[in-house]
Amino acid sequence: MYQEPTSRRELVERYRNVRRKLWGPPPVNVVKKKREEKWRLIYNQPIGPMAQPVQSCKLQFDIMRRILDCVSKVCGISVEKITGMSRKHEDVQARQIFCFLARRYTDASWSRIGNFVNRDHTTALVSVLSAQKKYARHRPIVDQVIACVGLVEFRGERR
Repeated sequence: MYQEPTSRRELVERYRNVRRKLWGPPPVNVVKKKREEKWRLIYNQPIGPMAQPVQSCKLQFDIMRRILDCVSKVCGISVEKITGMSRKHEDVQARQIFCFLARRYTDASWSRIGNFVNRDHTTALVSVLSAQKKYARHRPIVDQVIACVGLVEFRGERR
């Protein structure tokens, strides 16, 4: 037997149940899923176990300088080109690898990483996301990242 709803909450719940019976479950919010995927990519690093973050600013600077040297050596691009204003594909790719490794091996903020390569914090964020996507899909960047990580670990930066 039909009962009149006694509150607004009961009325809304009844409406939802009728709607689910007629049209099925509500559609999934695609935008929310993409946003969650983006943040999952930022905070869940795809390579091996996380390194212990370095707290001191001087140590962060030294490690970022060594990572920059490693990336420069592996990619065959000078440090000036990586930190310069060039938008050539090779230079951008090396810059993305640097931002990815700097975020991984230091506790530096996005602004500090961006300032290190003369860029904005948003550029560092997008560089990390791009490097992670390329790491998952393209083999050449995987080899370069692994070579860079190997060089950094060989120098004893990983703790």
